[in-house]
Amino acid sequence: KDIATLLAGVILIDTLNMDVAAKKGTDRDAAILEALLPLVDTSRDELFQMLMNAKFNPVWWASLTSAQILGYDYKQGEVNGGVNYGMSSALVSLTSLLGQPDFTEVCLNFMTSKQLAAFSVMSMTTTTNDDGGGGDGPTKHRELMIVALSPHKLEQIQNAFFSIASGLDLIPLNIKVNDTSSEKSQCYIATFTQQDISKSRKQVMPMFHQAIQLAFENQACSE
Repeated sequence: KDIATLLAGVILIDTLNMDVAAKKGTDRDAAILEALLPLVDTSRDELFQMLMNAKFNPVWWASLTSAQILGYDYKQGEVNGGVNYGMSSALVSLTSLLGQPDFTEVCLNFMTSKQLAAFSVMSMTTTTNDDGGGGDGPTKHRELMIVALSPHKLEQIQNAFFSIASGLDLIPLNIKVNDTSSEKSQCYIATFTQQDISKSRKQVMPMFHQAIQLAFENQACSE
């Protein structure tokens, strides 16, 4: 039963309880769940909600520093023979993340430590549909942040990314950055709402890779 619960839980959390709007669940996932769920003591919806509550626990996320959030779920890539870029996933809103003390300084230190020419954060949060029906599950919200080391390079990355990732339906966000550092950090940030919530980092990072490749064409290192 414990193994069945663990396996079913992985599928449920990854597919958002087989939510059709998320476009992540497959026929194979459905077939496996059908075999596993009779072995699980709790109901499918109860198991999913328990896992979601733990994953998105706001108290736990609020206990993390911005540096911990940036490094919690991080992946890195390279283009053009030496231009490094990274992308983090965070289960907090960008408003919350950028509101942390000295965020730009922390972000710049993070990029410097990993020798990044560009950086991005994908944010996902959820709100619960408390309609008593239990049908649609939580509503997912996605946001995207792009960070560069100069305003010119940020513009180049944005232009390239918009041309490649037009299907994400990105809408600019005006988020105030909490920067109380004594010296202005050379960290330039653009933020967006991602209206196509079906695309996770698995789909977005290859698009970001192409954008960085274009923005840093014929360059071997960051500015």
